[in-house]
Amino acid sequence: QDSANALFSIISDLGGVVLDVSALDDKAGGPGGIAAQITEDILKRIPARFSLLELEMKAADKLANPFVCVVLQEAERMNKLLDTVEGSLQELQLGLDGALNMSDAMELLYSTLPLDRVPAAWAAVAYPSLKGLGSWFSNLLRRVSELTPWVETLETPVVVWLSGLFNPMAYITAVLQSTARKTDAPLDQMEVWTDVTSTTDVQSFSEYPEEGMYIHGLCMEGARWEVKKNAIGDSLSKDLHPAMPVLHVKALMYENADKAGIFDCPVYVTTARGGTYVFTGTLRTLDNVNKWILAGVALMMQWDEI
Repeated sequence: QDSANALFSIISDLGGVVLDVSALDDKAGGPGGIAAQITEDILKRIPARFSLLELEMKAADKLANPFVCVVLQEAERMNKLLDTVEGSLQELQLGLDGALNMSDAMELLYSTLPLDRVPAAWAAVAYPSLKGLGSWFSNLLRRVSELTPWVETLETPVVVWLSGLFNPMAYITAVLQSTARKTDAPLDQMEVWTDVTSTTDVQSFSEYPEEGMYIHGLCMEGARWEVKKNAIGDSLSKDLHPAMPVLHVKALMYENADKAGIFDCPVYVTTARGGTYVFTGTLRTLDNVNKWILAGVALMMQWDEI
């Protein structure tokens, strides 16, 4: 009974909570049984593809808008990822049913699923992530949900979940391009500027800012944002990745950027940092910037456990 409950819990977790395969034991059917159950469950939940042909037709006269180009690329990459996930699982299902010989790729997928790891073939066409399989798949479903209304209307959300994009830098670049076109300013003389708003409530924003765009979905590592002081503050114990308020991203000419009291904060996709660097944000500080540099303060677009 306990093993059955554990299996039910794991399959349910694929829809919204962290997958905990470690809860299973041999009584639940062994790794083969677990892999088959996970395969079946993911296939039931896999979202439909975006109609790229329909999307391209709708966007045909809007390609001068850099934000439309972003959503086109995102939809294309999401379809490729969903095709890869579904195709590999359908193939594995046929292999487990004896309808196909088990290839090396199928064997690898078969052995990876029970370990709460994202299969390498999926990761190769996905986005950087350190999440376990259950959390990763839940995050994937949310990405599709957030992308769907944008694809359907081609209207950029007032506050974009930057963390949910395959290529977040493309969106940041679109902000710069949009400003460059409006002001007839040279793009190569602009830099990204981020102002931190006073709230994390995305729903409280109903209109675009006069310049730039709003983004959300970031957290801070090594410090926290103190809303009352409107500045970086010391981190609190046990709160390793405090969520950031909504950010206002805009473009500034280098000559107009006043960096007094500003910490140039690197923004990464994952806590692994390194090659997942995206851009540099500008955060207000009441302390010397060296304090935050030595503390390794950075913004993250996703943290491992969520």
